[in-house]
Amino acid sequence: KLFLGWGIKADLTVDLSFYCQPKHVEGMVRQAHNGKNYVVLSLRPSRNFTKNKYTIFAQTCDFITSKYGLNIILLPFSSDPKKDTRALNKIFELSTHKRNIFLYENGLKLEKILEILQGGVVTIAMRLHAGILSLLVNTPVISINYMKKSGSFWEDTEIPQIDIQSGDLFAELIAKVDMVLLGAKKARASVEALASRSKSNALDEKEKLLSKIV
Repeated sequence: KLFLGWGIKADLTVDLSFYCQPKHVEGMVRQAHNGKNYVVLSLRPSRNFTKNKYTIFAQTCDFITSKYGLNIILLPFSSDPKKDTRALNKIFELSTHKRNIFLYENGLKLEKILEILQGGVVTIAMRLHAGILSLLVNTPVISINYMKKSGSFWEDTEIPQIDIQSGDLFAELIAKVDMVLLGAKKARASVEALASRSKSNALDEKEKLLSKIV
């Protein structure tokens, strides 16, 4: 309505990241980081992100490394070092298993981000596009919902979701991590099916959009 009020015709389409076709990493063997498989964690700072929440995510990283022997990749999505990188640094500082936790620099190219995401066994994603890009490379996702849009986006899928304002955030994180890692085959089959449907829908939407532009 706002665009129409300005005299601009507008139409809705799928998130543009779904038009990304990561062919260059299709079929790539899942990589190990320093000899170990890893979990990717992508968070964003928010007003409600208290020190207690940073501590909970640090404890979750320690739980994953101690129980499953996995490394943790902290992956920023914002190019502003004052945002994601600062938040992820706080988690690193609060963790006890620091030698198993690796923080990547901000501003990585898309190809490198896709490579990292595909190499992981699961992505814990507060950033919506961390979840979407993980989906495109068939990596299971646990969504941390900080806004209504995140929950709405994954609403009709089998993607595990956690509200950042949960009263027992640590317990929910551990439960979802256990569910995905202990049921890895089922989680991967589910995300591969969802990815296939999403890519097909994106291509259909792209054709519709182009037909209106041309």
